[in-house]
Amino acid sequence: MVRFWSTLVVVAVALAVGSFAHAKDKATKKAKAEDVFKKLDKNDDKKLSEEEFAAFAKNSEKAKAIFQKVDTNRDKSISLEELKEWMKKVEARAKKQAEKSEKPEKK
Repeated sequence: MVRFWSTLVVVAVALAVGSFAHAKDKATKKAKAEDVFKKLDKNDDKKLSEEEFAAFAKNSEKAKAIFQKVDTNRDKSISLEELKEWMKKVEARAKKQAEKSEKPEKK
């Protein structure tokens, strides 16, 4: 269960420091998303079930909430494309937050 959150934390940290944003090309970004997907897709069926997604979670309720956000077509599984889209959103939020924290405060 800890591995799930560890994986998400690693992804979030990587996004926060811009490794995805500063990747040399789209193929590198694609490979990173695919690596995360492969790590979670234990039965290699090219989709993540809620069970696979939650298997690494410390908190199953939080995992379920995240799963529902990522599963945009509501087919009870997460495709690689859905994971990529979610990772893009996380990247954008992390980038926005980083830019916000870098701006000096106005007095």
